[in-house]
Amino acid sequence: MSIEWVSTRHTEKTQYSHQAYCKSNDNNILKQAVNRTVEKAIGYLDENIRDDSMYFLVEWKAEDSSLTIFVSDDTKQSESLHIVHCTLDCLAKGDHIDTDNIQYWTRDLLTTSADFIRFSLVAIFSQGNRKQTVLL
Repeated sequence: MSIEWVSTRHTEKTQYSHQAYCKSNDNNILKQAVNRTVEKAIGYLDENIRDDSMYFLVEWKAEDSSLTIFVSDDTKQSESLHIVHCTLDCLAKGDHIDTDNIQYWTRDLLTTSADFIRFSLVAIFSQGNRKQTVLL
């Protein structure tokens, strides 16, 4: 399975947005898309880490099936130089992606990623409300 990434530079914020789209109702393909999204975000950690960086924030918005990952400070409001975003769209109407699956797949990958462990970041998961997060 390949995911095509589209990168955009936002000059007003001096940020880069990396976006992908996955249309499937197969859990294995959705898991691969989540893994590739997390791996893409890990790939930018060298550029995203600043003195005040604390969190590797994984934000899942079930209402639009979007996964967004960035590095943030202790306020969870600032966003890093590179933001990785993937929309996971189920083909069948009425299907939805279980939030627990997204959280589990992300945690599973992060706990085995040597590239992630090199950094002193706290991995957290949000369901669209950055004030309410859980540790991954």
